[in-house]
Amino acid sequence: MAEIHTIDTVVDEYLLQRGIDKKKYYAGYLNMAKYVWKKIFSTSIFAVQSEWVALENDEPYNSIKLPKDLVRLFSVSVDDRCGNIVPLYYNNKVNIIAKPKVSSCGCGVCNCSSDGLCNDVNTMIKTSKYLFTVGATDYYEQTWTEFCKNGDVIEYNEIPTKKYNDFVGDGGDFNADYNNDYLKNHPPFSNFTIVTEKTQRTLCKLDVKPCGCPKDTPENENLLFDTCGHYLCSGSKKRKHCANIKGDINSNHKGSVKVSDCGTKVYYIPDKGHHNHLPDYLLVNYQTSGIDCKTIVQIPDYAVEAMFYGIDWYSKRFNTTINWKEKLQVKWAFNNAESELIMFLNPLSIEELSTLQDAKILF
Repeated sequence: MAEIHTIDTVVDEYLLQRGIDKKKYYAGYLNMAKYVWKKIFSTSIFAVQSEWVALENDEPYNSIKLPKDLVRLFSVSVDDRCGNIVPLYYNNKVNIIAKPKVSSCGCGVCNCSSDGLCNDVNTMIKTSKYLFTVGATDYYEQTWTEFCKNGDVIEYNEIPTKKYNDFVGDGGDFNADYNNDYLKNHPPFSNFTIVTEKTQRTLCKLDVKPCGCPKDTPENENLLFDTCGHYLCSGSKKRKHCANIKGDINSNHKGSVKVSDCGTKVYYIPDKGHHNHLPDYLLVNYQTSGIDCKTIVQIPDYAVEAMFYGIDWYSKRFNTTINWKEKLQVKWAFNNAESELIMFLNPLSIEELSTLQDAKILF
């Protein structure tokens, strides 16, 4: 087993090799050594760790806290009834940011939700229907609804109508009986005026609160949807079409996960189609940074040489008294030490090399 060193002993040995016996800048060298080790650990040693993390109550979904020494998250898993590890898929479509609850009616007396019946009756759309064209102007029938504080839902109509000033008819009427015997493509009556006929009727009456907002009851919802459903463009009673055109991407039905916006938590979203119990723990597989606040940082003997070159590079890269050629030399020396460390940790297979001479040469 390789000998283990701590960061302070590595710094002490580095200073001894440089012939520095005064520790005036010892704290600075310790700080440099910490970042050198984090770089070597993440790019050369590439250590992967697995940890069970307790699932906690949270909003909008239950979540786990990511380990503090995490550099790169690989996967989140659960165990099934047989004790096998089952990975959870990452669902980027899940919304984890709560929408602001603002009522569209502006009522400050009751607590109207932003997706309730009060929002529905105040966001119904206006419908239009094409009727005819006169000259270059198109005329449409306009229909909309209005919710009253007493619970009445009233439908209003504005219908453009041709009001004829006489019934004599234009040229092309061969008889005086006003039948359809006009010339083809010739208007029979051109002496008219466009007027707008306005009508209104009560569609339904909803049960309301004392402030005038509709109550969120199943009876009100069904009544509004049955009588005014074609005016609803959004809201709680709008029919949803949520078909997944790409098929089921979560065939194990164990749920899905998504990282929080701040990057410190992972939300667990249970599968809606299957009633599985919530797990107590989630297994997090991740790459560590090499720095753990709970334990002493341990540096193996085979990484000490790379640490020496790394501390030397970090101590000179921002020094304005050192020319750029010397800085490049120490940087290349550090890169070379990292490469040697990678080769040491990933040795070439002798068996693989023995087959190279028999490999077919392709031109």
